[in-house]
Amino acid sequence: MEPILIYSTQKRFNDSSSDDMRYGDLPDSFLQNHLNLRDVSTVVNPYTMELISPFNHPQNRFYSPTPGKKISKQECIRLMFDDLRKLTLPFSFLGPYNRIIKEMFTHMQKTNGHTFSNATLNAALNHNIVSDNSSSSSIKRIKQILDKNINWQKRTLPAEVIPQITLNIKGGVLPKFTRFQDNFNGLGLAVHDTYSTEIYINELNINNNEYNASIRYRVQDHFGLDQNDIKSWEFNQFYFFKTWFVLQRSKSYGFKPFFTNMETVVTIKGKKNA
Repeated sequence: MEPILIYSTQKRFNDSSSDDMRYGDLPDSFLQNHLNLRDVSTVVNPYTMELISPFNHPQNRFYSPTPGKKISKQECIRLMFDDLRKLTLPFSFLGPYNRIIKEMFTHMQKTNGHTFSNATLNAALNHNIVSDNSSSSSIKRIKQILDKNINWQKRTLPAEVIPQITLNIKGGVLPKFTRFQDNFNGLGLAVHDTYSTEIYINELNINNNEYNASIRYRVQDHFGLDQNDIKSWEFNQFYFFKTWFVLQRSKSYGFKPFFTNMETVVTIKGKKNA
């Protein structure tokens, strides 16, 4: 059978028009004066390209406003990305997915905005879907409709059932990484919420009293920050997000954000009169 699209978000895939996909668009004066991004790193000043020591950092009680050693732009970039990877530790110290966020910053540093995909991230998506035992689970909501509407005599799923599946998914929750544990396993940083989702029935095999369905999820997120992100207290208090925003949005740097693609297939099994 041809795959059947049973759900699609309104937000489209590969949407580069959103603010979080912009890069190199803001002057340093705007970053400092309008977004309050003056103290953005404990390692280097990205505006003057001077090293920061413990004594010329504004938050040190013995602060002395003496200029640090001047370095090249390339060295400044290297130090900021190295610091970013180190700063992920408080958000990514648990579980098998904690290396993904570091890989994504390396990807941002070196690949000029190319799309990112990762087998471990696909596995995380799969686990997110199958471990959701709530009544809002998308995969449970698909199974609910399949269980009740398969035509066992003809061994088919009537076409008019597809809108019912779509509506039932809309009443639930799509897979995303906003659980409590995602604050510490790296997935809350690497993905967090998602931007676009498509769900397909890839295969549906119906036998005498049982069926087996392969459900394919395509999910995309944007690895980038928008202005609303950095204006929020939740983001603006951390050097991590401030450094990231400057590397992405400053006209002096302009590192490209990118699309993160995830994909997985989940199997549903059911029985007649279940």
